[in-house]
Amino acid sequence: MPKKKILFSVFMFLLLLTACNNVKDEELDGTVYTSKDVYIDSFECGYLPDFPRNLIMIETEEQLAYALEHYNIHNKLQELSGKYDIGEYTYIIRYNEVGSSGYYLHADRILINDYSPRFIMDAKSHDPQGSLVELVMGGFMHIAAVPKAYLEDYTFTDPYIIYPGEETISYK
Repeated sequence: MPKKKILFSVFMFLLLLTACNNVKDEELDGTVYTSKDVYIDSFECGYLPDFPRNLIMIETEEQLAYALEHYNIHNKLQELSGKYDIGEYTYIIRYNEVGSSGYYLHADRILINDYSPRFIMDAKSHDPQGSLVELVMGGFMHIAAVPKAYLEDYTFTDPYIIYPGEETISYK
């Protein structure tokens, strides 16, 4: 990946992380759900060069089958589908690519509004302290299983949401 593209990605991510961490729940436009309301898992997964950088929503068996075949999180999706039936839940996935030095990202909430679902990082999440010595890529995965009933009143307008098997944008 060209150096300028990596630096731009890191800059945009830092901007997004800062915005997410500086927003209070009462200032958010939409409904915020915590792990008491929905299943949320957030973890460091390393660099996944071929994984989509956009928000992924899996709503159907066909989309789940496509994601199982084409995305590099087969075990996590198998585990999720074993616990949360795709007929009753929508799976929401976000991969954040970062420089591997000094980041900690952990989502503990998800905001649902008319534009798009969005993972919100907890208070322990942070970007690197000091300067980066070596730019090696890493990543964090955020996954939620949200009851379909919680999403019924929303028509998402974000044109970059990916529905597996229906991608129209390039993410590689």
